[in-house]
Amino acid sequence: MASVIQLKRKTAAAWTAGNLVLAAGEPGYETDTGKMKIGDGTTAWTSLAYSGAVGGDHGGLAGLTHDDHTHYLLAAGTRALSADWDAGHSRFGHRRSRAT
Repeated sequence: MASVIQLKRKTAAAWTAGNLVLAAGEPGYETDTGKMKIGDGTTAWTSLAYSGAVGGDHGGLAGLTHDDHTHYLLAAGTRALSADWDAGHSRFGHRRSRAT
């Protein structure tokens, strides 16, 4: 029989209203925002920072902006490669204009 692991999960409003203290290392998941916090055993929910392990927008993390990683390619195609990119066995390069 397969095992199922489920995280403690509630809406953001329910987490805030309950303001629980999660055990050290215990994850809590917001079902409506997709964000997660990891408990430390002493800090109440509303004072915990969101975990950076959750995918998605990281613009809300302290010290980061929505486009502060200039080494990333943007899915919209709005940032060109500025140098060759080594992806293991494949190399991708940026276009250089050639003098004629």
